[in-house]
Amino acid sequence: MDFLEWLDIAENLITEEDLDSAIEILQSNLNFKQNHPPIAECEALRLLGYILNIREDYAAAQQRLKEGIQIAEINGLPAQSLAVCLEELAKTYWATEKYSDAEAILKAAILLFQDEIVDIETQFNCFYLLGEVLSQLGNDREAEKHLVKAVHLAREELFEPEIMSDCLRALGDVLQNLKQFDAAEQTLLEAVAFASQESVPADKLCDSLCLLATLFHNQGEYGKADRHLHHAAQVAKKQDVSPISRCYSFQLLGESLLSQGRDEEAISFLFDAFEIANTNSLPAQTRCICTWALGEGLHNLDRYEEAEKHFSTAVEIARNESVDTHTLCDCLYSHAELLYSKWNQSGQKENLIQAEELLTESIHIAQQDGKIEQSLCNALCNLGEVLRCQNRPQAAEQILQQALQVAEENNLAALHHCNCLRSLSQLQTDQHQYTEAISTLEKASHQLSNYIASHHGMAGVPNVLATYHNIFSNGFQLCEQTLKETGFSEKELLWKLLAFWDTEKCTSVRERLRLQISQPCSTKQIPNQSRWISGPRDWQQLFKQTTDKIPDYQLATLRTLCSQSVVENQPVNTLLELSDQSDDERKAQFCQPIAQSELNHLLATDQSIIIGFYLEDKDLVILPIRRDRQTKEPTIIHNGNCLFRLLNVRDQLEELLQLQQQMVPVLKKYRLVGKQPADIDNEIGSWQQSISSPLFSLFQWDKLFELITHPEEESGQLHLTLIPDGMLYQFPLHAAYDKKTGRRLFEQVASINYALSLRTLELQKQIDLQDASNQSSIQGTVFAYSNPDGAQDNQFLAYVHQEVASMVGEVGIDHLWIHGDRKPEPACRENMRERHSLGNLLWNIGHGGSGEKEDRFDVPGRGEQTVLRPSILLADGIVSDSRMVAEQYDFSTLQLNHYSCCTLGRTTSLKSTQELEGWIASLTLLGCRRISSAIWELCDAAAADFGRCWIKALKEHAFIESPQPHAFAVAFKQALTEFRTLEDGRWNHEFYWAPYVLYGVP
Repeated sequence: MDFLEWLDIAENLITEEDLDSAIEILQSNLNFKQNHPPIAECEALRLLGYILNIREDYAAAQQRLKEGIQIAEINGLPAQSLAVCLEELAKTYWATEKYSDAEAILKAAILLFQDEIVDIETQFNCFYLLGEVLSQLGNDREAEKHLVKAVHLAREELFEPEIMSDCLRALGDVLQNLKQFDAAEQTLLEAVAFASQESVPADKLCDSLCLLATLFHNQGEYGKADRHLHHAAQVAKKQDVSPISRCYSFQLLGESLLSQGRDEEAISFLFDAFEIANTNSLPAQTRCICTWALGEGLHNLDRYEEAEKHFSTAVEIARNESVDTHTLCDCLYSHAELLYSKWNQSGQKENLIQAEELLTESIHIAQQDGKIEQSLCNALCNLGEVLRCQNRPQAAEQILQQALQVAEENNLAALHHCNCLRSLSQLQTDQHQYTEAISTLEKASHQLSNYIASHHGMAGVPNVLATYHNIFSNGFQLCEQTLKETGFSEKELLWKLLAFWDTEKCTSVRERLRLQISQPCSTKQIPNQSRWISGPRDWQQLFKQTTDKIPDYQLATLRTLCSQSVVENQPVNTLLELSDQSDDERKAQFCQPIAQSELNHLLATDQSIIIGFYLEDKDLVILPIRRDRQTKEPTIIHNGNCLFRLLNVRDQLEELLQLQQQMVPVLKKYRLVGKQPADIDNEIGSWQQSISSPLFSLFQWDKLFELITHPEEESGQLHLTLIPDGMLYQFPLHAAYDKKTGRRLFEQVASINYALSLRTLELQKQIDLQDASNQSSIQGTVFAYSNPDGAQDNQFLAYVHQEVASMVGEVGIDHLWIHGDRKPEPACRENMRERHSLGNLLWNIGHGGSGEKEDRFDVPGRGEQTVLRPSILLADGIVSDSRMVAEQYDFSTLQLNHYSCCTLGRTTSLKSTQELEGWIASLTLLGCRRISSAIWELCDAAAADFGRCWIKALKEHAFIESPQPHAFAVAFKQALTEFRTLEDGRWNHEFYWAPYVLYGVP
């Protein structure tokens, strides 16, 4: 048997993974000195080097491959023989991280392609590997060129999906490094598509999904990143995936959840990643990162001892094993942060001393590296804070100024500037330099606003308020403290205080919006809209009607879209995030504080007052804003030399809210709901005495009215716009009861309405000022769906027909375009999309609920989207605010959106108002200037009667020629008043009328 035949046998053995036999055959034939053909001997040495590479015996592999290269060069063998040996030798240098040597070898191989024939596979391998090598060397620009060539060759030759996936993934990674985000996204999406094919190992799909998710996460597209990471984790759990890929999937998902403040969810994935890394003895870099990430999660959960153990282990691995300097710096920094937290808890100075040592080491390493400016800036900023806490102000200031210099010189992200400025302001406050501290906090607030505004996705900046709340809070406190010292004589300082408050409100709204606001990706353009029409005349035929007597216990069957078994803290899925950065200016509107000139528009008359609420630690600060009598400029009304501050009321508010949340479920019981108010109070206790009256006294409304009214005016002349804060969104503040007068808050004023923030209100006012026409008479578009077949696990709503009938009775069929349960005018998605903005009033009747039902819809180019958002139920499924954004709804022609539905947004916990804020903000984004809806579940029969009172009041006050400035809020007050007197006070109980609120322009 000749040598070439032995080569064939060896190749077959390699294919069969019998490497020992292959080595034996190759070695024995090479050692047996015969006149082997040089080309065969060269190939044998290449195969032997290939096997030794697999065995990770790189030194022996290099020796054999160099022998093969020497034979090829001495004997003038074809370029193919030399090229494949060079390629294999480069792989040994790649594996041993000798990237410069690998670069030289591969470039030599590529030179052969220019003059001689080398097969496509070898060319591809060399271009692909050189691209990877150059990327490791930090030369991404050159790496891109070679990877593009590799992808081109792979496409031409129709390479296997696994090879295509690997090459595209490498190119996508390089494009991301070059900040070519759109190109990187498309490339990685293609890599995922190839990796999803059955012939490709599941590892490749995991790796591609993780890299794509990293791209989105780095741009702030957390919703999209989470979807891909959850997909990767599912693949890793269900399929045969290598430990390294499974570990990487869990670790990245855990870190993504951590960055969003979802620590409890994150910790299980991080623990799994940690276990996989250590059980399988994965590389030191992987073990270090997994240990460090688990420590981060434990730190966030205040499990300090466990966290410190993991940080110490991560630092030890990073110091003693093969781990890059960036990771070592991050481990040292995180360990120091933990020690700082322990000092905050215990006051032990030893923790600060140890933290200083770790941060000093981190700074030294980062300075030596010279390429990890972010780590250097973070360590300097944290060291400055540690020195401040050690009462070393001069050293602290020097370090913080150095951190700011690093941030500025290297053009680091706004958050690095923000963090440095936050610590510097605290240092200035310690030194009683209040003016300087306020100025520094203004800069920090500005940097934070810039960061949020320029963020690539509308998902917001997760957990930003939890992290940066003290910027706004400290700024507010310093302004208030300085104002006291100056006797409230500095008007500019008063305005700065208002700006800190409003910026926090704007940031909250911007966080909650969680929706894209770029040009929607959907190609479902709304058709050229026809004119609004009335009818149909036989509108009754659109509804299922029942002639059977309805039992008393069903009269108040509550409408609910969601199951009570859903976990309260279920994450809110988001729609597609931004793919277009051209709308930064519009995004910025939701997180920049209002200007003084803009505030003038919101105070329509001298009797207009905006009352802002600010929960600051245990206190509640109330900020009444109205025009100054002399200058006519907006100003905060204060009480002598102090703001209107209620001390230590948070606990009482939480108790009231818990009591309210206990009473609502009791009222859901059929035997109580539907009875007369007095009977209800007898059975469950008086709501008025338990909640409404304490609300009035706790807020000290009587003293507040004395403060905000002029001597010659009565409170009944005032028009109030309330801007709640935190848990206050869940209270019906307008229902507060005054024992002295026997009247509710809304009865003591001319009108009352709500807003999310000054900025949101101003955006709604802009719409109102741009189009004040089309209001002289009602042109209502009604979508009323009674769910006649009990779809979506919801009951039939018998009173939908009654509400429509009462509306027709008040305004006539000529003023309504009614869509119901069935043809010819069904209340369906298509009709809603095409006709929602044709009139001047949109009225929705049916099931509504918080984000616990999935809304699925296609977005061309992106596939099916699934969101969990507040929504209303129509004949062919639910319509969420996400769908409205994707399908380009436009509410700007409407004067009012009314939702005669249950609560559109979850407000059932002390901390959960995000869906309510998100719903109002989403509709504002789409041009909605006024929204009336409910903050808890409605009673069906009561909703029908309230609808009649509401549309009647709108007809009298709002939809007329030349309405008054507060026409809608006045109408809202009249509707509540009349509703409570119907049928001898049948509905005169807070459960029935208090949930109704009016948001937007009064």
